[in-house]
Amino acid sequence: MTTNKNYNLSINGLRGICILMVFIYHVINSEIIPEIQSPIYDAIRYFLTTFRYGVEIFFMISGYVIYKSLLRHTSFRNFMIDRFFRIYPTWIPVIIFVFLFGPLTGKGVFEYLTVSDYPITFFTNLLFLPPVVPVPLAHPAAWSLSYEWCFYLLGGLTVFVLLPKTPRFFAILVVTLISCLFINFFPRAFFFLSGLIVAVCEQKIRSRSNLFVFPTAALTAFLLFWMLTGADYAEAYVSVYDYSSDARILYFFIAFILGTYAFATIAIGNGLIVKILTKKFFQFFGNISYAFYLWSPICLSASKYISMTFFYSEVNPYSTLSLFVFLSIVSSIFISYFNWILIEQRLTSFFKGRCLPSKSGEDHGHN
Repeated sequence: MTTNKNYNLSINGLRGICILMVFIYHVINSEIIPEIQSPIYDAIRYFLTTFRYGVEIFFMISGYVIYKSLLRHTSFRNFMIDRFFRIYPTWIPVIIFVFLFGPLTGKGVFEYLTVSDYPITFFTNLLFLPPVVPVPLAHPAAWSLSYEWCFYLLGGLTVFVLLPKTPRFFAILVVTLISCLFINFFPRAFFFLSGLIVAVCEQKIRSRSNLFVFPTAALTAFLLFWMLTGADYAEAYVSVYDYSSDARILYFFIAFILGTYAFATIAIGNGLIVKILTKKFFQFFGNISYAFYLWSPICLSASKYISMTFFYSEVNPYSTLSLFVFLSIVSSIFISYFNWILIEQRLTSFFKGRCLPSKSGEDHGHN
């Protein structure tokens, strides 16, 4: 029987794998890797491209963790304060850095922003409004945090405001309608429900743990089926209603079932992959996952500029690629680790200890 500690370690290790998946995807998508004419290379590259959906696995973790967090807290105020101190101490220096140095790159939103656009664009990004609200997105990875805040607000309002003061059937109906509307326009948010289902049904899943034994195969299949939906955009671009007109709706539900199954298996500590997830390597990346998620795109961009500007070699492009990967991973780990120690551990704990009752303590990690 796996201990509760190992359950927590497997979730944290899953964060570590997810953040590395997203990092690998950004490397693959960096346009530095030389082209190779080979069917095997094409197949490998295609599969590695599915690693972008590590973010969807983060949503599963978030649905699971936030449900448990809601049960721990005694009020909507305490829950949102907890979420604020989980997200903002790291986000504030990141977004300030982006707006200080982004104009020097002249890329992304900074290609067309005028001086008068800066204050409102900074403010909307600080509040995680894009892409749920159609305004320019300054940090390429921050779209998922916009989804997260919608989930926090809906979950918190449901538990602490709506359900206690409203007839249960009506409250559930309202929440269901709002959730369906949001998921229709932002299909990638569907995987919050995977984590929520696993959290609510965890005891039943544990009682039938013999059925949950193939997480790695299910996770791989989930990535491939979700890729077939073409869910590549964070903004409201292709809806679930659009999927219903062709085979994408089938891929959509198959991916949801596979993803939920894989996450449930990992959450209860089953499968060979759990033994891997509990290793120190993945625990380390799980601990720094939130900071790594936000800082690594910046480090990748800076490393790409340095490698391509000062060390590019047409004769040996793989030397440029190697330098790019080395600079990216080392700088991302270095900044993320000290961010985790100084901001997430010390500064956040200091403020949370003064603003929240001790029993409202939160787990560490991306969610």
